[in-house]
Amino acid sequence: FLHPIALNDIFYILGKVVSGKFDGSIVEFSIDFCIVIIISIIHFWIVINITSKSLVFCPDSLMSVTSSPSNFIFIVTSFISILVGFASPLGKLPQAIILAIVFVLYAVSSFSVFQSGGFIEFSNSVFILASSITGAGFTLLVFVCIILEKKAELEFFFAFLALFIVASIVSYFVLRRYQRHALRLLDIFPEDMDKFCELFKTSNQFLNICVIGFSYAHPVCCDMSVFDLAIERWKEKPAILFTFAKFIAIYPEETQKLEWVSHNVSILKLSGPLIRCMKEQILVIARQRESSFSRQLKSKMNIIANQVESA
Repeated sequence: FLHPIALNDIFYILGKVVSGKFDGSIVEFSIDFCIVIIISIIHFWIVINITSKSLVFCPDSLMSVTSSPSNFIFIVTSFISILVGFASPLGKLPQAIILAIVFVLYAVSSFSVFQSGGFIEFSNSVFILASSITGAGFTLLVFVCIILEKKAELEFFFAFLALFIVASIVSYFVLRRYQRHALRLLDIFPEDMDKFCELFKTSNQFLNICVIGFSYAHPVCCDMSVFDLAIERWKEKPAILFTFAKFIAIYPEETQKLEWVSHNVSILKLSGPLIRCMKEQILVIARQRESSFSRQLKSKMNIIANQVESA
């Protein structure tokens, strides 16, 4: 597939065409533009609907439990590349308007670290939040420079580095404080629905706290009891069942629970790309485990599991 910079380049040329600064062949550009757009749409569809959805934890540069945070960053950064490329050859007013939109996109992208569990690696969350803050800050600076008709200077580069360092430090402490708050909530995790509803207002908040709990191996998360009330309250939320299935898929002895999740999804008549992915991959995992383990090995694993539970 094309490198993301291809979108920036092709929309830069489109901006030159719109502003009347293009001196090449319109026909050749139109063909190139159509090819890039078609390939990019195919790429977007494959990433969002296929490669980003997995019931198994796969190594990834922006690994997350659900695909929402990484897909959101992928889409936002792509659109920022498109807008910045398109605005470059335009006049002062169109540039200012487009930069205002880019500023909003950068600001919105900062919430990806709190979306549907966020990112698994703490360092990824820190640098994504810091990058969003830095991007928004420098977009605002460029906006002001365009309004005042002032050219950028070398000092801006060092200011960019300084802002990113400060934003990284601030992001680190903000996210650490959020993690401590999440762990405190898990320490007082309730056993009845009323108190659960008081502590966890939304399914998104629950997923964020749940992922933090698993990253620190909190007892409530490790024994999977954290999902009992959540599944009962948010039956219609596919992300809750998907997250539950993704964590129990780690353990071969929990294959029956995976099959229960698939059966529960069918009963609730849930649909969508995430549900389809979950049902298909549960079936694949179950078949792989049944065929790869001998009867003796299954028996021994059950004995070991019972010994661990009773210890």
